[in-house]
Amino acid sequence: MPRVALLIADDVGLGKTIEAGPVIQEMLLRHRARRVLVVCPAPLTGKWRDELAEKFGLGFTVLDAPALKALRRSHGLEANPFSVFPRTIVSLTWLRTARVQRLLDEVLTPQTRHPGFFDILVVDEAHHCAPPAPGTGRHYAVDSQQTQAVRRLGEHTQHRLFLSATPHNGYPESWQALLEMLDPRRFARGVEPDPAVVQQVMVRRLKDDLLLPDGNRRFPGRSSRAIEVVYSEDERAGHRLLTEYTRSRHRTPGAAAVRAGDLISLLLKKRLFSSPAAFARTLAAHRATVARSAAPGNGSAVGDSTGGVTDEDVPEWMVDAFGWEDDPDPESAESDVLSRAATATGALDVDQAALLDRLTSWAQRRAEPADSKADALVAELRRLCPAGTTGRVIVFTEYGTYRPRRGERRPHRRTRPAQRTWTRHRTPGAFARRASVVNKAFAPVCSVRAI
Repeated sequence: MPRVALLIADDVGLGKTIEAGPVIQEMLLRHRARRVLVVCPAPLTGKWRDELAEKFGLGFTVLDAPALKALRRSHGLEANPFSVFPRTIVSLTWLRTARVQRLLDEVLTPQTRHPGFFDILVVDEAHHCAPPAPGTGRHYAVDSQQTQAVRRLGEHTQHRLFLSATPHNGYPESWQALLEMLDPRRFARGVEPDPAVVQQVMVRRLKDDLLLPDGNRRFPGRSSRAIEVVYSEDERAGHRLLTEYTRSRHRTPGAAAVRAGDLISLLLKKRLFSSPAAFARTLAAHRATVARSAAPGNGSAVGDSTGGVTDEDVPEWMVDAFGWEDDPDPESAESDVLSRAATATGALDVDQAALLDRLTSWAQRRAEPADSKADALVAELRRLCPAGTTGRVIVFTEYGTYRPRRGERRPHRRTRPAQRTWTRHRTPGAFARRASVVNKAFAPVCSVRAI
């Protein structure tokens, strides 16, 4: 094709990074490309740099704050990294910052739009760049800052490679916007894409489709099974309290206040469905931000349920707030979201303050013991790893610390991993330290790694 526009949507673990490498290398060898930009989540920047160097001999520079400081020391204060380095890697979170956008303003000019400042744009986990799902009553997707940043890069790029194992989030509006970002000549928003045209730009392989020369499957078959969790009456009471509290917070008028209330509800519900310990930490942070917003000079006092933002225009930060977990420091980003949302929703009235007190009391009581979901996970692990077996089990979570329940003694060296429980934690460093302790305690029975 004259211009490369490919959506590599292979299944997880099939090597989408390795598939993008030959395309980049071939374009460079044919002198059809020189300046290459890779945009990916922050934890994957090092992986991309290492994979492209080891497997294809291509040197890429990871652009971040330390790299920018080093560049200015070596090339002067006016040096622009996008002009100095021909092959660069940028994280999604760093890309949308005002600092990076100012650097891009210097190179993405009307004169460079055609034929394009960048020759190849590679976007990993491209589904993060698609506009979020349309709000209630809307039939169109509103671009986030991340969407706008990637769209701007695409407008100044000749060739585009988008990588995602889950490119379609179930909303046609987001799917159409993603395809338009990939190839605006073939696709447009508001127009259902032709499946035949989609096949021209999308590469999609599933693990079940890959066979060995003898006809057998290359990967084991996948069997999905839902584990039903029966919650106790005390846990159900906590859910009812949270529902009652979040509903009461939607009384503040104004679109911004309603959107801020939705953010608070989403955060608290995600943490509650994660684990009681995670919920207790986030609820404590929310309580602190509410107290600060109610302080003199920071908003309305307690008892005034009409305070907060009443402007019908939703602030720009709220559009991107749902992506706080993609931030390199999600704990700090979550705290910032809670603080801004508390200011927007206003102070608590008397009834809301009483509900929050009851909810806090419940969370403190339930934070330490394992909940019913954790018990169900432990039972499933014991079923998968009975005594005397050497099977391996991977538990996917965000971050975790391996923590014994209250009253349990330190595990014996030969204790099976199924006899411990996972609880969520927000700090990767703490996870690494805990994993080291567990590896020493359980080796060679199991190995805990942060992937």
